[in-house]
Amino acid sequence: MQYLNLKFGWIMVLFAVSGLVQAGNLTIKVKQEGSQASVSGASVCLGTASDPTQFGARLTNASGEASFAEVPAGRLHVTISKEGFRSHRGEVTKSRTDDSLVYVPLRQGVGGAVCIQAKVKYTEFFERKPQQNSYLLQLYSMKINADAPSTARLTVKLNHRTDGQPTHYRASESPDFSGAEWKDYRSVPSFRLSPGKGMKTVYFQVKKVMGTEGGQITRQSAVVSDSILVR
Repeated sequence: MQYLNLKFGWIMVLFAVSGLVQAGNLTIKVKQEGSQASVSGASVCLGTASDPTQFGARLTNASGEASFAEVPAGRLHVTISKEGFRSHRGEVTKSRTDDSLVYVPLRQGVGGAVCIQAKVKYTEFFERKPQQNSYLLQLYSMKINADAPSTARLTVKLNHRTDGQPTHYRASESPDFSGAEWKDYRSVPSFRLSPGKGMKTVYFQVKKVMGTEGGQITRQSAVVSDSILVR
């Protein structure tokens, strides 16, 4: 495990690094400066300079923690506010890690930027449905020609179920997608089977490309497959 310490203004940031991935979970722990007591009920907004709540707004729980899932690596803007404390707005850089922990001390006082959109409690966030998370991508199944047992045509439809608004898909009769290119996503794409009769298996995958400040983040689904008999 590797630790990276950054200090600027009134914020001390500690990242706990555990593996390289494109996005990961980020927990912000708010403490009272000096006493180190946890600050519950603080509003925490996480986003970019142009959209301070791009990755959500949370209320800290009894332990002073607000968690955000599927946060991309890069520069992030955090705004934290609570009545009786001087609000904080600052920039942090999230490394390409699986899970990160950020400690933020708040000083008693008034003034500063305000996070006004944090209406979701810590526990409610983890009970949300997957489609409410803009960085989540799920591919549940794919059925050739809506699960038909056989076909006389080589061009088939790939009916599938997914959450997360994918932007691209690819399909192949090879499990490693040899020669297959990513194409713009379609809700029911067509696929041309290889010549000849017999049982054919098609492998299918989707991905989601999202823009972030300073770059892009890509999420890929698991691979699913289905078979059909060509008569």
